[in-house]
Amino acid sequence: MDGYTKSDKNEIFLTYQIQVKDARGILLQPASNDKIEATLAPEDKDWRPKLRDTIVIPPLADSGEYQVTVSVRDERSRTDVEAHATFQVHGREVAPSDTLVVRDFRFTRSEDDTKPLQVAAYRPGDSLWARFIMTGYKLGDGNQFDIEYGLSVLSADGTVAYTEPHAAAQKDQPFYPQRYQPGVLNLNFPKDQKLGQYTIVLTVRDNLGGQSFETRQRFSVE
Repeated sequence: MDGYTKSDKNEIFLTYQIQVKDARGILLQPASNDKIEATLAPEDKDWRPKLRDTIVIPPLADSGEYQVTVSVRDERSRTDVEAHATFQVHGREVAPSDTLVVRDFRFTRSEDDTKPLQVAAYRPGDSLWARFIMTGYKLGDGNQFDIEYGLSVLSADGTVAYTEPHAAAQKDQPFYPQRYQPGVLNLNFPKDQKLGQYTIVLTVRDNLGGQSFETRQRFSVE
């Protein structure tokens, strides 16, 4: 910073705020507020105060152009100035929804596999992994969310081969609103698993919004 006013005793008094907002104008983190008070010595005539801050990008932040705004007030001259800078964030593209929905359901071969299977087929003794995105749930006060999901596995004749009504729950109250959540499923087949077609019935529940969503996904054991 430069151009500030000094008192008769070479004192400076500056206050500042640093804000970071996403492409929708939502704060990423609480605004950083601080002040700089100093008495400059004669040898400090070329000294200029510098502002530093750390910006943490939320893991589920949306894509877009983000803006940093620095507001500085010279408390002695009662003058204000702002500076702006932008940067790009490339997050996951998840289409918004007004109601609870599951998107991008995909079967994978292993826990760390990022490529979905072209054909959802497994062998007895294999491990089935599936990933999906949940969005459209309601946010409560302070960006609180509370969702959970369970599953059943149906055999080809419709009988229930396996069920877990409460497979996982995700509940949090982050500063930055998280408009979607990733989910994961894992099934371990015994070596004597019966061959045939199966259907996963995934049920997601939004406990704050009082809504639920069901999706059915087929796979085979060959």
